[in-house]
Amino acid sequence: MSRTCQGQAERPAVRQRHKVGRKPGPTLTRRCVKIETRKRNQILSIRLTDSEKSAIYKKSKKAKLTLTEYILKSSLQSEIKVVDLQPLLVELKRIGNNLNQITRKINSGAFNSYNFSETIAMQRKIYDAIIKLSEDK
Repeated sequence: MSRTCQGQAERPAVRQRHKVGRKPGPTLTRRCVKIETRKRNQILSIRLTDSEKSAIYKKSKKAKLTLTEYILKSSLQSEIKVVDLQPLLVELKRIGNNLNQITRKINSGAFNSYNFSETIAMQRKIYDAIIKLSEDK
């Protein structure tokens, strides 16, 4: 009777040697061996500095993975969050233009009773938050 592992192809029996000081057991055993069905036939070439290359090698050894396995796992299993700041920057520029127009009218004497310092402070907070977001990228 042939015994195969579920989802695995039949592999030939593996001949094992007897170790000294142990009872001789069966000489042929069947083991379930995972067979890799995908072929890696594509080459990806990247350019790195010496320090980047050594850091990647060290991390792969620390994870006890081959370099290929480490790069595949770290690139395919992690997500990179991309923050699109373009719409926010466009809106910030529009607000800045509006503030400039208001400032011109205040300086010309068209408005004299409204306090715009709170609006300018809020504009500054928004600008600082956008700068912080862009630096975290």
